[in-house]
Amino acid sequence: MNAGHDMSAWDAFAKDYVTWVEPHTSRNVLQLLDQLHLGVAGSLMEVGCASGLAAALYTTQLGEGWSVALVDGSAAMVRLARGRLGPAVQVQQGFLTNLPCVNSGMDAILAHLVPMFPADVDAAASECARVLRPGGRLGLTVPGRLERSSLAAMIGAAQERLGMSPPSASTTSPPPPTPEILIRALSRVGFSELAWWWDRLVFRLPSPEDYGAMIQHSGGARRAWFDGLSTDLRTRVVEEVVKLAAEQLRAGQVPADEILGITATRELAQAKSVRVG
Repeated sequence: MNAGHDMSAWDAFAKDYVTWVEPHTSRNVLQLLDQLHLGVAGSLMEVGCASGLAAALYTTQLGEGWSVALVDGSAAMVRLARGRLGPAVQVQQGFLTNLPCVNSGMDAILAHLVPMFPADVDAAASECARVLRPGGRLGLTVPGRLERSSLAAMIGAAQERLGMSPPSASTTSPPPPTPEILIRALSRVGFSELAWWWDRLVFRLPSPEDYGAMIQHSGGARRAWFDGLSTDLRTRVVEEVVKLAAEQLRAGQVPADEILGITATRELAQAKSVRVG
């Protein structure tokens, strides 16, 4: 998220996110960290840390040579992360476009599903170049193509079964950044050794009813549209999602979203970046 975004919705959603989404996203954070191929010592900043579940796992794996700082745009998430990790890990409120860090203050930045929108990419790339030391490593993921999301497809199929009109443009998010947008933005401010890949954010839940509950609490990929429904329509959509999840599970298919991952290295020469914000 950009520093200009209203975070009140995320603050209200924090506890539901921790229950229904973060246990699944934390696996992708650990995989992204592996892609950075970090050394034995240094400083790491995770941006968009949520309640710090992934950090609680990887801080022990990194070893004593690494210091870790966490950042999230939601004040509610910051409180939850501080409660989970205690005083040993610094947790601050901030954004990928305006990080609470001095110039060249970090050896690595990790950001899962941040930035979410193309409008934020140039500012985020510039800010990462400012914060990373020469040779520092950046790993980030962004949401993938909506048409490759089986969770979004279930919501769409539920709409069709109920004879509902598709959501309007005002209740759907802009399309996520493409590989070309990310590579262009990062190259412009002095990143090299860029590598990208498509991955899956798998939601492996115990029962079809749990998928319905997750959609009920998170709204999936169409949260604004879902939140705008009446209580009755929302209940009916969730009931259809439960049926669709049961069909997928019987067919051996586990619902998942697509994500795009990318890693890059800040060039040894002075990066062409400016402080944002």
